Amino acid sequence: MNFTQVSIFLILLLFTTTVIVFKAIDLKTNQVEDELKIKKYSLIKENINSSINNNIDKIVLSAFINTSYKIMNSGEYFNNKEDALNYIKEYIKNQINKSLSNILPNNTTIKIEEINISPTNNPLIVNIQMKINIRYPQLNLKNVYIFPEQDITINKNVKLFKVPDPYGYLNASYTWHNYLKVNVFLRGNNYYIFNITLTKNNFNYSEMYNPNSPNEIRVLGNGYKLLPYWVESWRTGENEESVIWVNISRNDLFNSGYIYIAYNSSVPLSNERYFNVSTATNITYNFGNEIIGDYYTEYLRDLTDKIYYGDPKLYDLVDNGTYSIIGVYTGLKDSWGNVGYKLKGLN
Repeated sequence: MNFTQVSIFLILLLFTTTVIVFKAIDLKTNQVEDELKIKKYSLIKENINSSINNNIDKIVLSAFINTSYKIMNSGEYFNNKEDALNYIKEYIKNQINKSLSNILPNNTTIKIEEINISPTNNPLIVNIQMKINIRYPQLNLKNVYIFPEQDITINKNVKLFKVPDPYGYLNASYTWHNYLKVNVFLRGNNYYIFNITLTKNNFNYSEMYNPNSPNEIRVLGNGYKLLPYWVESWRTGENEESVIWVNISRNDLFNSGYIYIAYNSSVPLSNERYFNVSTATNITYNFGNEIIGDYYTEYLRDLTDKIYYGDPKLYDLVDNGTYSIIGVYTGLKDSWGNVGYKLKGLN
């Protein structure tokens, strides 16, 4: 082989080696590009999954609160539990789509294919399960094929708190059945502050709905109007004395001569309010006959503007799914699960 042939051979060898090297580099570059695209898709899924898990509690809670106010504002319950649940599900779907609108890349879409809400053994905890489909834009990868769709599944228990009870707001009312007549002797037309003392000798505590609490006590004037009163003490000492302060004028008296102390009601809250008794007057009074009848009624919404489902001051836990949060949304017509919260004293 002469010099010229050797030179040509070396040039061809160098060219072949260079082509192989560049082919290898090109292959490696394509693999890196494909890996980056795969990681990008994986990151999209992670962002969506993270966003949903971080916000699902707030979204579900907001759905139940919104449903409560819908009923309270319209005064109309859902026809059945299916309608109530469908309304809640649609609200959740809309809020999830809204929350994800700012993080979805171009040409990437999501679709909530399934959503189920189930009761648990705790009336204030609901289980939510969802299947969300992610559709990516079509990509032409050189070394691997990626499915343009992926699914995300959510299975989580969500705690409800401070959800207004529309049934309690619209319907809960309490009636008083017993009335003790108190004859009052006022000397003029001014307003007077004085106290009435009950004892086991002049008042039958056993006729109360709950003798251990003054919450059901009301002081009523002319026309069965609630009068300002304050219970300073309840069943103290051997005589079981209870001191009730009243603020009235002659115009507040029945037939210008008496008032009633009303009791025997299942109402869970008091309606008293404290007032300054430093200007109290010694007023003569005595007790008259007792009457029985349903003359006075109060709505729970007038006693508190915070009727939250499950509030331990107002509700008892019962083994009855009719009193579940969904049962409340249907006017206590449908059972949902096995437990619920029932308003104290509600028939």
